[in-house]
Amino acid sequence: MHGNTRKKRNMYSIKAIALAAVLVLLGILLPIALSQRLEVDVYTIASPKVQNQVTLAVATDLHDSFFGKDQRELIAAIRAENPDALLLVGDMCETPDEMDGVRALVEGLAGELPVLYTTGNHECQGSEDKQIKAALREMGATVLEGDSVELGGIRIAGTDDPLCLTRADWQAQIEGCRAQDDTFTVLMAHRPERVDSYATGFDLVVSGHAHGGQICIPGLLDGLWAPNQGWFPEYTSGLYPLEEGQLAVSRGLCKSAIPRLFNRPELMILHIVPEKM
Repeated sequence: MHGNTRKKRNMYSIKAIALAAVLVLLGILLPIALSQRLEVDVYTIASPKVQNQVTLAVATDLHDSFFGKDQRELIAAIRAENPDALLLVGDMCETPDEMDGVRALVEGLAGELPVLYTTGNHECQGSEDKQIKAALREMGATVLEGDSVELGGIRIAGTDDPLCLTRADWQAQIEGCRAQDDTFTVLMAHRPERVDSYATGFDLVVSGHAHGGQICIPGLLDGLWAPNQGWFPEYTSGLYPLEEGQLAVSRGLCKSAIPRLFNRPELMILHIVPEKM
């Protein structure tokens, strides 16, 4: 009888220890898993087409989120990388009346380096993209709509989100952005899933939209779900090979009520460097 009682007590003790261990582990992992601290991720793209290094900071999917008062944390992180330009690749705000976050970012940096912008799907909802573009131009950003700028020996082109245009007009913008010579050409295009349209004519395509797949499990799951890709999306974060170049997908900067799991907001830094022979 006493032996059975001791066995039960030992079993309860083991279960209590196991439960305590699980709770401690959750207490450690949950703050890490749900962290919305800014993360800076750096990628290097080598090409024989470039003579000197060009560094691009990529900010996407801000959705008017803030990183410190007046975006001080985000601006400081960008300055620390000393980029040659800041690329805003869509979904930076929701409406013309909800632009405080992107305004603080652009006005904080526009006098220091080129700020280039293309629309995402959220800016195109309700046909408000023209007002948003006009506001960004007033802040000091250059808005790309199927055109391009030259920067440090490379060409940076940008296309509107397809939601802003008819199918024919969007295709016309893409064609206008394609490389016409041997200049290293970057395309800013919000949606990564449209890779078939970007496969040729670009050395580097920069996108967002996927929010990093929202829920990630390190070593097991790169992303659970992404807009226009659905469950277990293919393009969520980092570099992917294309037929003639590479696709860089940023996890974006959005802080929202939808939890990001092991998926911190990201400032992407791209170093485009001469290829070593």
